Amino acid sequence: MPNSHFKTHLKNNTEDGYVLGLVLVFFLIFSMIGLTLLKMAGDESVFAANYYHKVKAFYLAEQGIQRGVWLVNNVSSDAATYSNENVDVKFDENELTLTATGYSGQVQKTIRATLEGGSSVAWPYVLYSDSYGIEITNGYGQISGDIHSNSSIKILNHKHDGNQTVAPPTVPPPDIDWDYYKKRAIEQGHYSKSYIILSPGWNSGSGIWYGEGPVYLWNYPDFEGTIISKGMVYIFGNNSTITAQSGYPAIITKDYLYINGTNIKINGLICNASNNENKPTWLNSNGLKITGAVLSTAPIRKNNTGETTITYDENILSDIQGIEINGQGTTGAEVQISYWEELH
Repeated sequence: MPNSHFKTHLKNNTEDGYVLGLVLVFFLIFSMIGLTLLKMAGDESVFAANYYHKVKAFYLAEQGIQRGVWLVNNVSSDAATYSNENVDVKFDENELTLTATGYSGQVQKTIRATLEGGSSVAWPYVLYSDSYGIEITNGYGQISGDIHSNSSIKILNHKHDGNQTVAPPTVPPPDIDWDYYKKRAIEQGHYSKSYIILSPGWNSGSGIWYGEGPVYLWNYPDFEGTIISKGMVYIFGNNSTITAQSGYPAIITKDYLYINGTNIKINGLICNASNNENKPTWLNSNGLKITGAVLSTAPIRKNNTGETTITYDENILSDIQGIEINGQGTTGAEVQISYWEELH
């Protein structure tokens, strides 16, 4: 009997231990499920919070861009760069961009908007020379528009419709943002560290062409774009036409500018920024027609006997990108968003 009782007791203890083990296993399983559900709920909460902050930061950046545009158009370009606890906004007058970073929680979003429009101030002179004067005495022709020089003006045998003024007052030349044009040319695949030849069969295509060396345009009947050179610009051949695209100059050079050949037509702003008496702007094409303006910090000269017609056009001398006229920049101008991109 004792042995039977012992066996029964042992059997009962074994069954109780088995049941307890099952209970512990089930408890462990349900505990793990519960913890997993709690973690998932926590993750969902974190995800929702992050998403909320991302959306809010993006909205604040976008709102900053819109306010920046309004400030450029209605207050000043300086006012368009500002910061508060929610957003930092920077207006780049040379690049004509607004960059805004919005902040929410630990999240930040940055948007950059490229604007179009710009300075509503038009360059006012059909001919301008800074320090070395204007001398157009050979040949014949017609000049329409106001002329200014900070040194001297001598025009013979050319009919002139407009005013002529010699300093005082001194009129400073515009500021040129060379990096702006270089960047645009690189983006368009039109940049050269040396020389450029623009002519059908050589290099052709519209846009901004920028050479660290000389740029030559030869027998190009329908070039549409801008020529920029840190060396000289040499226009020659027959029947070439240069038409600047809206908002851009036709020619800018850091060396001398030589316009030769026959029946050359240029529509846009021509600028010689050499500031060197020995690197003048030569207007020597027979049958030269310029619609726009000639702006030179070097002498402006003509020594051929042909006809020259130069006509001021305010429409194509307004809103020129990369050039700041007398420090007026884009203040009070109507600009609008051309396109925007999210940086990060």
